[in-house]
Amino acid sequence: MAAEPAAGAAEATRLSQKAERVGWAFVEQYYKVLNKEPSNLHRFYTPTESFFSHGEENGPKLPAVNGQKEIHNQIESLNPVNTFARLTQVDCQPTENHGIVIQVIGYLMQGEGPARKFCQTFVLTRIEEKVFHIKNDIFRYLKEEVEAEPLPKAATSAAAGEPAPAPAAAPSPAPADEAPAPTPAQPEPEPAAQEVPAAAEPAPAAAPAKAKAAPAPAAAAAAPA
Repeated sequence: MAAEPAAGAAEATRLSQKAERVGWAFVEQYYKVLNKEPSNLHRFYTPTESFFSHGEENGPKLPAVNGQKEIHNQIESLNPVNTFARLTQVDCQPTENHGIVIQVIGYLMQGEGPARKFCQTFVLTRIEEKVFHIKNDIFRYLKEEVEAEPLPKAATSAAAGEPAPAPAAAPSPAPADEAPAPTPAQPEPEPAAQEVPAAAEPAPAAAPAKAKAAPAPAAAAAAPA
């Protein structure tokens, strides 16, 4: 009986690793097309079964569009020209029927405009062996939250009904000949931009679906078995 849970855990690990490889390869290809050929993004979706929604956090809830043609029109209305994505987080999980769910967090920059934080969730469905298309896509711009500075201890104590501590006596100044020279403040280093790591085992990405009215689709991408 102990062998069954072990086998189940091994299979779960295998599926998770495969989802990571396929998911990373798909993400790299998707955002590359967004940057280079945004008019071809609709080819990642199926002709009739895909859903796509786009909006902002706490903004008006817009209905999702369905099908490759409507998705193409929606993407074109957003005018995604000269758009570059800087990804900070990518998570992939296997789902039923060999599908994969992917959540992406990062920043989108368009032209000289400011970087805007976003979250995008994909559900990939396997059309045939080693070929995946987007079944569901939810995109949202996120609001940048500014953390409030903590109140001084005296203010928090007074608010809680506790007596505020008496201020400490100021130390006597050191003699001029003994006082150390002030050290110039060093600027805090800016955090380096986080780069998206390459997939552990490069795998072809999900291939765009062919549309009847669209130009010839890109080559189908394959995921490792």
